[in-house]
Amino acid sequence: MEDLAARLGPRGFAFAFLYVREAHPGELAGHHATFAGKCDLARRLRDRWQIARPILVDDLDGPLHAAYGMLPNMTYIVGQGGRVLYRAMWTDAASIEWACDYLQREAQERRTSKRVAPFYSELRGFRAHDQYARIFMNGLLEGGGRRAADEFVAATEATEGRAAADRLRAARQELPEARP
Repeated sequence: MEDLAARLGPRGFAFAFLYVREAHPGELAGHHATFAGKCDLARRLRDRWQIARPILVDDLDGPLHAAYGMLPNMTYIVGQGGRVLYRAMWTDAASIEWACDYLQREAQERRTSKRVAPFYSELRGFRAHDQYARIFMNGLLEGGGRRAADEFVAATEATEGRAAADRLRAARQELPEARP
């Protein structure tokens, strides 16, 4: 996302990261008890992932998180007037770039004599999956800890079945021995 923000910034797009909660709390990064602690975890996130975008921290009770869908990794493109122009349930740089390109073309059409009318659209996106499980499990272990990884595997088994959870367990076994 940092590369995308750097590329699209000169085209008039401003990017920010809204830190709402720990998506996978564990012994290394738990639930937020204080706003100061939440800000500290946001700084750790920024440093760990080298986030250059401004990070906005939601209140402890999460009013922005509630207003924008309650999922941990959503993306919104909001127009200058405050209207939501794009919403995705998962942050995916390629989809966001496509949406920004589309929105710029649409804005150009409105600047011409052509009349345009808004419409609703849905797109089911996909993300590369080759090493996703291993990378994700590593991120869970380093960011949240063993409990975060265990709870995610259990939730995956409950919602997606044993085969999906077994893929995560196998990916975890590929990681260094320090992360059983």
